[in-house]
Amino acid sequence: MNRKHVTYSNYYEYQNNIYEINTRKSSGCFTSILKAGIARLNQCLKYYKRIFVYFFGLHSKREINNSSHITRFFDRLKLRIKDKYTCDLHYLGAREQHKADTQHYHLMIILDGDKIRHPKGLVELLRAVWEGGKNKGLNTIGLVEKPYYMIKDQSTLGEAVYRMSYMAKERGKGNRPPQAKDYGASRLV
Repeated sequence: MNRKHVTYSNYYEYQNNIYEINTRKSSGCFTSILKAGIARLNQCLKYYKRIFVYFFGLHSKREINNSSHITRFFDRLKLRIKDKYTCDLHYLGAREQHKADTQHYHLMIILDGDKIRHPKGLVELLRAVWEGGKNKGLNTIGLVEKPYYMIKDQSTLGEAVYRMSYMAKERGKGNRPPQAKDYGASRLV
């Protein structure tokens, strides 16, 4: 499939499972981003007894012409997650810039649900990594309503996939310098 393929269907099929997704007539979803997110959720469900999925945003007051700052964010976050929760970090992140002067990011992280049950400590950790140090006053974390899901199997995966599909929307993608990526994901385990 072409990486720029967009679906306007309300459903997306992945490995014989059909998921409801968040599309509009005016804005579909990039199938490459849907596939990347659903693949990580499914792979983590095979690896862990239950998974903790958390959604949030990253905002910066400065325009950055590549994706290196997001790579550094995830590199630092992986180490902090490993120290605090003794588990691996899995993620999907999508860059958007529609009408604003600077880009922002929608992110989904996936952790071992036996290691974390509530996001309070996680939010503090995210803030320290994104907003701390030389980023103070320039970067902010965007918290969302109902940000986390505890998922045990396919029957409880649908809500998180629907939420994740918002990250795949075509509106706001592509408005970027050539060195920046529309999305990025952790490696499959």
